[in-house]
Amino acid sequence: MIPLLLASMLSFADVPATPAAAAKVIDLVAFPLPAGDVKVNQRTLAGLGYRVKGDAPGAYSFVRDKLTGTGWTELPSKSSTPTSASGFFQKSGFTLSVSVYVSSSDGYANVRIMNHGNLDLKSVPVPPGCTPFYELPTVLSRLSTQSPAVATAALAALLKADGWEPYGDAGETRYYKKNAILLHARIDSAPAQAGKTFVEYSAEQLSADIPAPPSADRFQYHDSTKRQVYWSKEESQAIHDFYARRLKELGWEPTTDKPVTDRNRLWRIYRNPEKELIEVDVQSGRGEAKVTVKHQTAAELAEEEKRAKEYMAKKEAERNKPLPVVSVKLPDNAQDVKTTKTQIEFATASGAAKPASEAVRASLRADGWAEKKPVTDTPQFAHVDLTKGNLTLTVSFIDPGFIPGKVTISGFSMDLKVAGK
Repeated sequence: MIPLLLASMLSFADVPATPAAAAKVIDLVAFPLPAGDVKVNQRTLAGLGYRVKGDAPGAYSFVRDKLTGTGWTELPSKSSTPTSASGFFQKSGFTLSVSVYVSSSDGYANVRIMNHGNLDLKSVPVPPGCTPFYELPTVLSRLSTQSPAVATAALAALLKADGWEPYGDAGETRYYKKNAILLHARIDSAPAQAGKTFVEYSAEQLSADIPAPPSADRFQYHDSTKRQVYWSKEESQAIHDFYARRLKELGWEPTTDKPVTDRNRLWRIYRNPEKELIEVDVQSGRGEAKVTVKHQTAAELAEEEKRAKEYMAKKEAERNKPLPVVSVKLPDNAQDVKTTKTQIEFATASGAAKPASEAVRASLRADGWAEKKPVTDTPQFAHVDLTKGNLTLTVSFIDPGFIPGKVTISGFSMDLKVAGK
């Protein structure tokens, strides 16, 4: 059982939190990061993950000091070793878990901070015949006399009556959402408990409140990306009608009068007063539709736009950058020389193209070009690539023996010149 002191420290709100309510207590996007080599792998309202060089106690202490310095209380359940550390914190009814483990391969501490929301797990309805089993800061477990199938069906009906909406499943765990709190309900047999059924609740705060229709099949949602993916046998327009209605209730407005059609794709964008974005993309085919719904904050959109502008500026700079000049020495018997920025071509007497191309290759090797194994090399035809840095040249010839031969030197992203001219 959870210690009495710890139980007395837990307090919760009556209403499962919205993203806005959670942000008033803590927004992990704005949580400070330690100095040094930090690699962030998740940074959302409700979750933060990063890697930093150092040991577990040091990485944990950094997070603990930042949290307690802003009014969070560390619960008396901390564990710590040189390679791992974990603990729980509470403020204004919200519970955070902090876990750290050190990778033996590279010496980085992997830090994970997760907001479990403000849900009192004891307030969640339970199937009939349940008795307490154990309790932790973010987990509540009971034992039921009902079978797993009966308990699962009973719980689904109870949660629906209490305003919870189904939000996918994984194995024996069913997920339910109310506002932006995701309830994990795991129901399974408990052989070691005299044949009783194991009923376990946990919860997490979601970074976005995105509804899902009852028709959603094979539903997946990952808060790290704030993206829904599922399949539905409903018509594409019916799916869009669902989102138009539910998102309007949450303060979102579509940016177009109706969904945009692109062959078998029907998509629509919604914005809210906070300038956030939700995109609903429905692609129909083979009797069902694949639905993808994603959420982006104003800051994420601004960062995406910034990266796009930086990429375009880089590509523009590359286009305007002067091409490197590559000088190629031609043999004395080169005739009828023709040049462009990316190709030099010349003719030789019949039977003289092969030694002429070999002379060109020898000159290039002397200038630092590395020759690859010829793709083809015969007295009548050869094709050879040479590289120098990130540049590649191709030297080829054709010489059937009864007409003049021809040698070609070609390359990309360079300005080819005949040496001495």
